[in-house]
Amino acid sequence: MVVDITKKVTHIVQIVIQIVTHIVHIVTQTAIQTVTHIVHIVTQIAIQTVTHIVHIVIQIVTHTATHIVNHIAIQDN
Repeated sequence: MVVDITKKVTHIVQIVIQIVTHIVHIVTQTAIQTVTHIVHIVTQIAIQTVTHIVHIVIQIVTHTATHIVNHIAIQDN
């Protein structure tokens, strides 16, 4: 009698452990995918931002250099 109950309880505990293990695995995988996705998005935003800043700096440098060259050319004439 006691042995049967012990076997049944042991079996139930094993099933619960399997279910919990499975849930932990799913949660872990979902967390990894979410973090990976967030890192990807942040990386893309960072790349776009740096690209945009570099583009603006190049425009400013080009504009300033053109202005300086024009100013020198006017003075030479």
